[in-house]
Amino acid sequence: MKQLLDMFDNDTFLNVQQELDSKLSELRSRGDKVNSGLLQLISVYSKITVTQKMISVHIKEASSHGAVSRRQLQQNLEDADRLQMQLHSKVAALEQLQRELEELARENDKLREEYNTKITLDPNTANPRIVLSADNTEISTTDLLRGLQDTPCRFDVVLGVLGTTGFSAGRHYWEVSVSGKNCFHLGMASESAPRKGSLVFKPANGFWTLILNRQGQYKALDGISVTLALVTQPVTLGVLLDYEKGQISFYDADARSRIYSFTGQHFTDKIYPFINFCVEVS
Repeated sequence: MKQLLDMFDNDTFLNVQQELDSKLSELRSRGDKVNSGLLQLISVYSKITVTQKMISVHIKEASSHGAVSRRQLQQNLEDADRLQMQLHSKVAALEQLQRELEELARENDKLREEYNTKITLDPNTANPRIVLSADNTEISTTDLLRGLQDTPCRFDVVLGVLGTTGFSAGRHYWEVSVSGKNCFHLGMASESAPRKGSLVFKPANGFWTLILNRQGQYKALDGISVTLALVTQPVTLGVLLDYEKGQISFYDADARSRIYSFTGQHFTDKIYPFINFCVEVS
């Protein structure tokens, strides 16, 4: 599980991203029009094939009977040429669209690379059963309790871990790959949120989280748990903290659609990325 952090210290990213989304929407609209022309391409190709067969038949008739309608043969040849030109025109349009889509994809990738930096996880907060990768960006678990010092900042029952960096102002965005996950639990937690014993995850306790449980249900753990009806399972989740606005939002990062927002919050201390490791059942 890898995490990426976007630092939104101004509106540049959002403005450019909206512009790219607009371009993408326009190209997709054009793509739909051109794709609808694929049926016409099939029709044109079929007509060319039929016309060529008709010409072939006329030539055979001319050979066997010594007579053929030159006018009809000429018309068929002209029809074949016209249809062939239409086919080349539509193929050229599809190739141009493909080039534009590839260019837009490169622009989007460049933008995300420019504004994204990896978030690291804080080993000092990790439950003793959690094992972090060497660069503190990936999580796994062990059945054995490691001999780690039990400090006040460490989760002892919940398989939780916080990000290394907390935020007390501004807007901050991070992404988590959940591809192939049967369950997950993640979001944001306040610096003062409890870390000992069994925890109740809700904003009043300093947790703003989204969960996919083992029953396949997506839920926002708000004051009252909210079951979410998602059309497709996200591959990458985005979490956006707007500290001054008092809002934490979750997004399907690939579809660029909002899943849920915790609104009207009053933050008073630092807010950290939070992951509660979910042990998947095979």
